[in-house]
Amino acid sequence: MKHLKTFENFVKEKSADDPCWDGYEMIGMKKKGKKEVPNCVPEDESETNEGYMSELDIIRQESKNLQDFIKKAKAEFPDIAQMKEADVFLHDLWEMGNKID
Repeated sequence: MKHLKTFENFVKEKSADDPCWDGYEMIGMKKKGKKEVPNCVPEDESETNEGYMSELDIIRQESKNLQDFIKKAKAEFPDIAQMKEADVFLHDLWEMGNKID
């Protein structure tokens, strides 16, 4: 019985510190239905996502306005153009980047 409590504590601590499985890391939050949940991606993919986001930020900085940014980003990344909420995603990136600059 003592081992079971120790294991339960381990699981609770693990999920509080790092909600992702081994080999995955949390990259922000995402919407799942009406609630926000951790966005866990494979560790090797997170590096790719960081490069992807860097390229989008360069396009944002070189764009004249939001519409120009959306057009260039969709041309550079066809997978973004196919996203259901592409314009919302790119608008949010535009807004976040402008707040940081």
